[in-house]
Amino acid sequence: MATTRVKSSELKMTKKDKNLLQKTRKIKANLDDIPEITDEQIKALRKVHEARVESKRKEVLSIRLAKNSVNKLKSFGPGYSNIAANMIELCLSNPEYLKKCL
Repeated sequence: MATTRVKSSELKMTKKDKNLLQKTRKIKANLDDIPEITDEQIKALRKVHEARVESKRKEVLSIRLAKNSVNKLKSFGPGYSNIAANMIELCLSNPEYLKKCL
């Protein structure tokens, strides 16, 4: 059974992930009885990961808004486009909000 080791340097990790990894390296644990992950398991995990990433991928959308609406959104500061996206998603997932907009 072939196995592949993945180095942490090969992964795209956030600062939070890197800090967590550093903390876990200090933990003393006996891992001798844990089998190494197989190439088949890695392929299966990659498929799951890629599907998850794809499902969360966002698309660019251009919309026209009234100037006062844009100003209100921009008043939230950096990240205002994420706030607008969250507002749209909330409205689309809530039938009562959606009825008010139609």
